[in-house]
Amino acid sequence: MIIYSSAIALIAIVAYRLKSLTGLGALTAFLIGVLIAYFFEIQGLIILALFFITSTVLGRLKASSFTREKEQRTSLQVLANGGVAAVAALLVPFFGDIAVYLFLASLAAATSDTWATEIGRRYGGKPFHLRQISKDEIGRSGAMTFIGTVASLAGSFLIAIAGFALFSLPAISIVIITLAGFIGAFIDTVVGAFIQEERRCVVCGELTEDKYHCEMQTVLDRGVPKITNNVVNFICTSSAALITLLFV
Repeated sequence: MIIYSSAIALIAIVAYRLKSLTGLGALTAFLIGVLIAYFFEIQGLIILALFFITSTVLGRLKASSFTREKEQRTSLQVLANGGVAAVAALLVPFFGDIAVYLFLASLAAATSDTWATEIGRRYGGKPFHLRQISKDEIGRSGAMTFIGTVASLAGSFLIAIAGFALFSLPAISIVIITLAGFIGAFIDTVVGAFIQEERRCVVCGELTEDKYHCEMQTVLDRGVPKITNNVVNFICTSSAALITLLFV
């Protein structure tokens, strides 16, 4: 366990130094990683690493291609993506393999959503917005591209096939986890389109998810107040975990 903890700490520090995580984000990631290592051992850490490394690499590809600089993940963002996986780890002593499915499905959804977002922005072209039923700006919540959708399915499948191999699960688990993760990411898109708050900059008029833009506080333009991107990401991962309960 000391070796695992040391490795997790090293990764968290490197992520912080590379500005992929804030200080609190790195600490939160470390704590979640230790929890997963304790209950899921090396298998769980490999799954977690697949999500984190691919997300970081894809995020940097996007940052090099767009004018907007990639933001550091905060503790809330880390919890939104990894909190359900951490809860699943705590459930291992009580539910065994069911907890494994919950863990894998939640990270499949997180990976699916991240791949769809990052690859869709980089290669997807002009996206289609679910609520407006029209072409939309790149990167807006609720927007989809064909390339992003394919990437979403691929990201979920990666976690599913890795989980199948590492945890010696039955072959049907690949289908269950892939679909659960993919559906969870789609739920993320639907909630992002119809419920998530969207704000407008009072200076430049740009729509944004941020509370501040152009050094001024933004105003609510549409959606439900407090339903931020972090809340939507948590809905994504938790819904995927719940979907697996229908099949295991």
